Amino acid sequence: MEAVASLKPGLMLGHYPQKQENQLGHWERRIVRSLRQLKNGVLQKKYTPHYIVTKVNRHADLLAGLSERALSDQIGQLRTDLTRDGLQARLIERSFALIREVSYRVLGKRHFDVQLLGGWIMINGMVAEMETGQGKTLTATLASCTAALAGIPVHVITTNDYLASRDAELLKPLYERLGLSVGFLVDGMSTDARRKTYASDIVHASNKQLAFDYLRDRLEMGGDNQKSRLKFKQIHDEQQGRSKLLMRGLCYAIVDEADSVLIDEARTPLILSRECPNVEQEQLYQQAMDMVAKLNKQHDFVLNLHEQRVELTDAGAAQIADLSSNLSGFWKGRKRRELLIKQALSANYLFERGKQYLVHEGRVQIVDENTGRLMSDRSWEQG
Repeated sequence: MEAVASLKPGLMLGHYPQKQENQLGHWERRIVRSLRQLKNGVLQKKYTPHYIVTKVNRHADLLAGLSERALSDQIGQLRTDLTRDGLQARLIERSFALIREVSYRVLGKRHFDVQLLGGWIMINGMVAEMETGQGKTLTATLASCTAALAGIPVHVITTNDYLASRDAELLKPLYERLGLSVGFLVDGMSTDARRKTYASDIVHASNKQLAFDYLRDRLEMGGDNQKSRLKFKQIHDEQQGRSKLLMRGLCYAIVDEADSVLIDEARTPLILSRECPNVEQEQLYQQAMDMVAKLNKQHDFVLNLHEQRVELTDAGAAQIADLSSNLSGFWKGRKRRELLIKQALSANYLFERGKQYLVHEGRVQIVDENTGRLMSDRSWEQG
């Protein structure tokens, strides 16, 4: 799992804060600093297991003896302190202890020492690698609840809709006892339902759900990237009750299965598009498919199945130029025609009907290879 540094909505950052492109953020700086320390064989004292476990355990006996009403008072006071002072180390320690006590009371699960360390690593903006059975889901609550108690909108990102809904329902009693609201996103939700879900303190969602909703918000924002004007527009629209944005910004995220989400899944581009009838485009695709049928594997093109990529050889490029010599317009551009032929080759050799897609009611519908579910509202880039 991985935690990404926080940006809190407000007058300074607007109602839709997000890190500027090409800007080295808080979490990147922490990771670079930590890697340098590891390279030199040095790990700061505050990241050692003994430090955080000792600090949290100091609060354990006091919290265990509190009544429910007294525990509620502690939660309220912690929320006030975190909102005012931010994610300071002393407040994070208190928060971890409180979350652990509440978790034990409402879920019957008490965070182990290794989970305290995992939560501490995540909230400090680093990757926490945990073995199977060490309880990643419960570990993540330490960081997610602490950030949410500080007033920061939190996204808990996983690989599919099922895990998002399952974890949200499983942890709901813990969130609600801490005074936090929770929601989850799945395919098929209406725009209003999505906007309401994003208003929750903690949102569980797959990376694809978040990515597409962010793309929709970017379209709604338009091309005006001037920060001051955008912040004013956000605040004004919010006050007028007419904001069309779904999310509350890219504030704070915890990524479950970081290797899958940030590496494997990230290799598939996510494109927001709409269908427009185009007879000329259909004709181009048909011409490309006819040419591909005349190419020889290995001689004219090479498949890389591991990277889901196809490359034309020099002989193949020459063959395409020859086959398209009598065609005009689009086919006269070398880069354009070779790109289209690669797309046609990919459709023929890299995408298998019944595995990556189905044809239903005359439409190609993409299959999510991780879950086997149809993604009826999705399409691949470049046709």
